[in-house]
Amino acid sequence: MGKPRSVGGLGWGDGTVAVALTIVIFCLVAFLAVTHADVPRADRTSRARARAGVGIVEPSHEGTD
Repeated sequence: MGKPRSVGGLGWGDGTVAVALTIVIFCLVAFLAVTHADVPRADRTSRARARAGVGIVEPSHEGTD
């Protein structure tokens, strides 16, 4: 894409292609960070429950004397 048309490119230039790809990669990473679409469902559920403090059992200190 960044190479001249004479050698089969689109003539955009290396800098333009680098900036465009950087923006695309940033958007994909941001999307995954927000949606957690790459995390298996069971793992997402347990993380959400842990953040909410649901199902967390404090260790018992009985019988440690």
